[in-house]
Amino acid sequence: MNTWLKFGVVVAVVCCAGPAISHSNAAVPDDLLRRDVQVVTTPRDVDPAVLAALAPFFANDSQRLSHEEPFSANDAGPGASRRFVFAAEVPTLWFIHYEHGGIGRHSHLVVFRRWGNSWRLAYAGVAAYTFSTLDRLRNAIRTHQFRQTMSEF
Repeated sequence: MNTWLKFGVVVAVVCCAGPAISHSNAAVPDDLLRRDVQVVTTPRDVDPAVLAALAPFFANDSQRLSHEEPFSANDAGPGASRRFVFAAEVPTLWFIHYEHGGIGRHSHLVVFRRWGNSWRLAYAGVAAYTFSTLDRLRNAIRTHQFRQTMSEF
């Protein structure tokens, strides 16, 4: 399959995947706009139970979320296919922002909500760009750059 065709398929999946999460969760990213948050820059500073809740979504990928390993921004080359950018915590919510390499490189924002003693996925969104700071991520949320999806992690 040629490179442009692969790119088109990825864009179609990212842009056209319909919302798979209830509309009550669509506002979850807005919590990042309204609250003071604690930002962390390495996965080891994220609640281990949150990372454990995220891990099954990468079950079919040998290259899990990485921060310190080399990152493979495209399909050619060694390294992890996902790179941790940063995370933010507010009471009862964790926001994880990571970059996904390959053809059609893009980023994800996943949000986990505390339910009793566990963490559950509350929101998953995809954007065409990676946002390196909290302010840039907040602007992306304000301007609706993330498309809510559950079809891809």
